[in-house]
Amino acid sequence: MESTNRDINALALLGIQATAYSSTFIIKEPCRNSPHTGWKFMMEILGGHEKRCHEMFRMEKHVFRELCDTLKGYGLKSTRGIPVEEAVGMFLMTLGHGIGNRMIQERFQHSGETVSRQFSNVLNYMSTFTMEMIKPHDNYNEVPNHIRQNPKYHPYFRARWAILERIHSYEFDKQVTIVAASMALHNFIRKKAIADIEFQQYDENEDYLPTSGDGNESEYHLTIDDSEMGIIRDKITLELIGR
Repeated sequence: MESTNRDINALALLGIQATAYSSTFIIKEPCRNSPHTGWKFMMEILGGHEKRCHEMFRMEKHVFRELCDTLKGYGLKSTRGIPVEEAVGMFLMTLGHGIGNRMIQERFQHSGETVSRQFSNVLNYMSTFTMEMIKPHDNYNEVPNHIRQNPKYHPYFRARWAILERIHSYEFDKQVTIVAASMALHNFIRKKAIADIEFQQYDENEDYLPTSGDGNESEYHLTIDDSEMGIIRDKITLELIGR
């Protein structure tokens, strides 16, 4: 009798394990299956009020479209189910809001692996874009002291690219590429924007410095210190000069 009970318990345990395995690895219920897809979100933003595009992607709609066309010219292509505009949208939301992979998954209804792959893919093409946007002239060999020592240049990027708050979560080489991309995007926006809302106060008063109360405080707490940013900046400079 005791042996029979052990056999029954063993079979029950085996059944539980089989069910758990099936639920986890065989019968997979889709997680990101909202009808409000990432592409619908993109079309809503790009077809909506100008302010919404700036809030989501840190740039006006015409600037966003021109950026996508520029990256397409460098070879960025749509992949199955993800147009270039959606990939760039995911990339810019990550940079502009400093949000993690899971938030992008939910907003655009893609898997974590897809989000990560698309971010890296866009960042790769941003490298070519960066060379065009921030490469100094041939006689340039160091960062001018008035930029290196002026505290107002750091808040420029903190105000627009909140990803700098959690830049430590990336390996160093990727940190360099992300910071360089943020600089290139800043230059692109400054050249193409009709009204650069993010920097209007700087344009009106060149001595203006943001305080902790400016903008969204939950987004803009820069944790990377001056020495680390200096190392990243110098690596970017050397790479630009060498190309």
